[in-house]
Amino acid sequence: CIKVLGGFNKKIAKLGDIIVVSVQKLRNKSKITSKVKKGEVYKALILRTKKKFKTKDGINIKFQDNSVCLITKQGKPVSTRIFGPM
Repeated sequence: CIKVLGGFNKKIAKLGDIIVVSVQKLRNKSKITSKVKKGEVYKALILRTKKKFKTKDGINIKFQDNSVCLITKQGKPVSTRIFGPM
């Protein structure tokens, strides 16, 4: 994560926040035909986090991994599918 968007001097991002990220590595299958290249900077929407998240009705939500969805400058997702729970 390079920067958390959505407020002055915001340091921590939660579910549903938009952040600025840099692509660190790609899966082996998609290196040749990928729309995304290593080192590019994108905006991303946070879908899942390992940190516990408490909803307004008191339910604690915790996922097994961290996950984001890359977004273009127009606000549309780069990917066509999202795997796993949301």
